[in-house]
Amino acid sequence: MSNLISHTKFPALIAILVLSLLTITSCKKKKKTGPEPSVTAQWKEVNSVDFIITSMEVFNNELYIAGLKPGSTYDIPVLKKITSDFSLVDFHNGEFSQVNTGNNNPLIYKLYASSDKLYIGGNFKFSINNATSLMYYDQTGNFTPIPLFTQNASYVSSFCDFQNALILGGSFNTNDPLVTSENTMKIQNDVPSGFGDFPASVTYLTSHSNQLFGIGTKKLQKWNGTNWIDEAYNNPVNSDELFNICSYHDELYLAGRFANSVLLKKMDSSGVWKDVPGFTFANSARLKVIDDKLYLFGSFVTFNGKNTSDVLVYEGNTWNPLGNLSAASVSNLVKFNGELICTAQSKLYSLK
Repeated sequence: MSNLISHTKFPALIAILVLSLLTITSCKKKKKTGPEPSVTAQWKEVNSVDFIITSMEVFNNELYIAGLKPGSTYDIPVLKKITSDFSLVDFHNGEFSQVNTGNNNPLIYKLYASSDKLYIGGNFKFSINNATSLMYYDQTGNFTPIPLFTQNASYVSSFCDFQNALILGGSFNTNDPLVTSENTMKIQNDVPSGFGDFPASVTYLTSHSNQLFGIGTKKLQKWNGTNWIDEAYNNPVNSDELFNICSYHDELYLAGRFANSVLLKKMDSSGVWKDVPGFTFANSARLKVIDDKLYLFGSFVTFNGKNTSDVLVYEGNTWNPLGNLSAASVSNLVKFNGELICTAQSKLYSLK
């Protein structure tokens, strides 16, 4: 990890990658002694790899992971497949490198399964078909590049299906000839086009009640059909740091580092933002819906005054700790072969 940061010269990119790996260390954490005895499900380590896992996605009933492995000159992106017995296998013979010669680390930030394609976004050059920073892998086993970037400073960090288009978020250098809007663009029929100027590097996008929302560092925005506009949430202050956003039923959840050690906020069906009580300070957090359940995972201290797992599930009107992971900094969560799978740093866990 230190090798990664030492080679990178773009602060926004460092901030986004560190958030994605959930290794923010600038804030002290209260020591935990483990989950409560009432937690019966257990996370079992099923594999440990030699790279930091940045993203994980299920596509065509197979599990794919991306990561970053230290190299002699710069850190190297990794793209692998996980078998049903959690073995790590190669599925391509391509090589990743820098977009242009320089001191930038290439990286895969996000894997995203949409319809019959697995999208791969980040800042990289890939030897197969000369893909640069954005490509997809299909069910026939082919990689197809989507021409978008030629600059080291540009990268893709988020995807969202919205109104029959794929919306991209990230940090886009408008000096690139195909970049026609700042930090968000849309893809239709493999062709990129402009999608308004987002006022910060985008970390996450989500659709909610036929609307599109996006977050960047200290920015929550809503798409009004023409432009991105501010979406206020209980008078945010400049020190608020936003981690993740997710739609669940008729509510929109926002995870972040807010005033008074609040971790989670939600907007109800009437558009009113409220604090979600019970959580103490967390270094980072993510939200995801799986099988109509809302999961919150990351790095927590306590919930309702008790030591808690780093994965919680919302069941009815209550949040419950899931499993026994503590101080693990969980960064990804999926369901694969009927099991919940999560990653933390370089390890994969299955809920047993």
